[in-house]
Amino acid sequence: YHPVKFGEVYNQRYVVIKKLGWGHFSTVWMVKDRKLVAAAAAIKAPVSTRTSSRDNQPIFFALKVQKSAEHYTEAAMDEVELLDCIAQERKKCEGTLIAQGPMSRDSNGMRAIDNVDHSRHVATLHDSFFHNGPHGRHMSMVFGMLGCNLLSVIKAFNYRGIPIPAVKRMIKGVCKGLDFLHRRCQIIHTDLKPENILLQFPDQICPPSMFNEDGDDGDEHAEDDEDGAAGAGKPPGQQEGMSIDELAT
Repeated sequence: YHPVKFGEVYNQRYVVIKKLGWGHFSTVWMVKDRKLVAAAAAIKAPVSTRTSSRDNQPIFFALKVQKSAEHYTEAAMDEVELLDCIAQERKKCEGTLIAQGPMSRDSNGMRAIDNVDHSRHVATLHDSFFHNGPHGRHMSMVFGMLGCNLLSVIKAFNYRGIPIPAVKRMIKGVCKGLDFLHRRCQIIHTDLKPENILLQFPDQICPPSMFNEDGDDGDEHAEDDEDGAAGAGKPPGQQEGMSIDELAT
């Protein structure tokens, strides 16, 4: 493992805030992107606790620092290749939504708004780079900040079961993410388990700028939902998902 220290700067922009966790392959740290903070300051915009006001961009990320052994580095490079593929496919879906409208359909008959929605249920890679340390070269990956994993939720309920409505919404989000991986990216996950399923913040499930403002197509999407009125009363284009805030209420 690379000996990460609080306050260190990685790739000349990511400042280490605190440790989030660790695994057999890597350690994970909460970092602040000082480049985005500086950009917000340059236009004299206030910076909130989670985002900069410029385009509502997040300023906090999760930095994953891989072990330096050659086989770990090779595995990390393979992971980055897959994550880059996912990011490119997500951008394609967002581009189609903007260029052709939310109700346009792809070759599989899926609407653009649904493809973008499904893409929001997969982890987002923002950056990747190598970092040199006392133990060698470490592949490092920067992800969007997510919440606790499903295993911690199971433990919070003392292994007696999570409420069924919450389970349904979580499973629906997992299925959306897997559909995007399989159908759009041609990727099979191969390691689906509670530890690898993370909760999201509401704005990660539905970035407002991605959808139309008049609400017509958003309402139609909600009516198409198999849960019926589940989407009723939500902002246009907002998709159903299980967020950290909702689980805590």
